[in-house]
Amino acid sequence: MKNWISLNKNDLFEQVIKKGRYAAEKKIVVYSLKNGLNVNRVGIAISSKMAKSTARNRFRRIIKEWLRIKHSSIKIGYDIVILARKTKNEN
Repeated sequence: MKNWISLNKNDLFEQVIKKGRYAAEKKIVVYSLKNGLNVNRVGIAISSKMAKSTARNRFRRIIKEWLRIKHSSIKIGYDIVILARKTKNEN
C-alpha cells in the first residue's frame, strides 16, 4: 500500500464528507473526493458509542486489510473516508 496516507485531520474529514460523493450500505458509508495528489488518503471512523474498543479496532483492521488486497483496483488521487454506522437493530 505504498500509495496510501492516513487521513487524520478533522477538517479534511469534514471536507470529504460535505463535498465528496458517497456510497452507503447497511453498516458502512464510504465518502470520496478527488485530492489532486498522486496518493490516496484514507480515514476510518467509528463512534465509541457504537462498540467497545476491541470491536472498533477489529473494524479498522478488517477495512485496512480489504484496502490492502484491493489497492490495485482503486483509482489513485482520492481522499476516502469510511464510516461505520449503527443499524436500527443494534443497541
